[in-house]
Amino acid sequence: MPELPEVETVVRDLRPYLKGKVISRVDVRLPKMVKMSLRRFQRLVRGKKIVAVERRGKMILIKLANGQTLVIHLKMTGQLIYVSKNGYKQKGGHDIANGDKNLPNKYTHVIFKLRGSNYLYFNDLRQFGYLLLWPTDNLEKFFQEKKLGIEPFAKSFTFEYLSQALRSKKKSTIKAALLDQSIVAGLGNIYTDEALFQSKIKPMRRVKTLKNSELQLIVKNSRRVLKKAISQRGTTIRNYRGGLGQPGGMLKHLMVYGRSGKLCLRCRKAKIKKIRLGSRSSHFCPNCQK
Repeated sequence: MPELPEVETVVRDLRPYLKGKVISRVDVRLPKMVKMSLRRFQRLVRGKKIVAVERRGKMILIKLANGQTLVIHLKMTGQLIYVSKNGYKQKGGHDIANGDKNLPNKYTHVIFKLRGSNYLYFNDLRQFGYLLLWPTDNLEKFFQEKKLGIEPFAKSFTFEYLSQALRSKKKSTIKAALLDQSIVAGLGNIYTDEALFQSKIKPMRRVKTLKNSELQLIVKNSRRVLKKAISQRGTTIRNYRGGLGQPGGMLKHLMVYGRSGKLCLRCRKAKIKKIRLGSRSSHFCPNCQK
């Protein structure tokens, strides 16, 4: 699933092409992808101008002039493709084989016809993604219902906040706690491993064993790793593409994730280990991280 840097890259890439456009029609080919009344969804979207394209956690937020926000979650295999009237394409999310050919195709589930003969296609191979509308001035209620924590770049994401949020997670591993989207939104498997490496903390450490100084490092390094990943347009392990259709460049900058069996780039003494924590893989240096 795309993490914060990947979704942020898609948003930044598509924003110039979508902002200011008017949605003249929306065709829903697979109703289950829209998590609300289909008739109401189409009525509230039709004829509305896009005034902003933003992100919250791993969700894409397309704000409309009528006070509604189109919420899009790409999940495992979601893909957004913008096609201009002259055939120029911008696509972001997962790179589905031939997913941008002969649009709409078997992967296309929702089509937004934009005024001026432009289109935005929502494709999804495995159909785990979704779309819905929510009043823009009440988005916080939606985020609360989704139990979405604060943003890593928010001023409120501090050592004090993290310490308080982890009080109910004392027996949890720090890796599992950081993946809990109700604590901090947007962190996923890749960047949690990287932030913990930078903080010299093993992912299997129990929360109750962490010192205040270590929690401070986690806050600092989570931001640092995410900023670096955004600057590199995300990480492409298999098929992620940014909004310009290009793979992300963060892979070559990863210190532990995907480097199982390779020499640690920091200490040069131990090889990176890969273990299973719950249902997720975790990577760490047995020498550097304590």
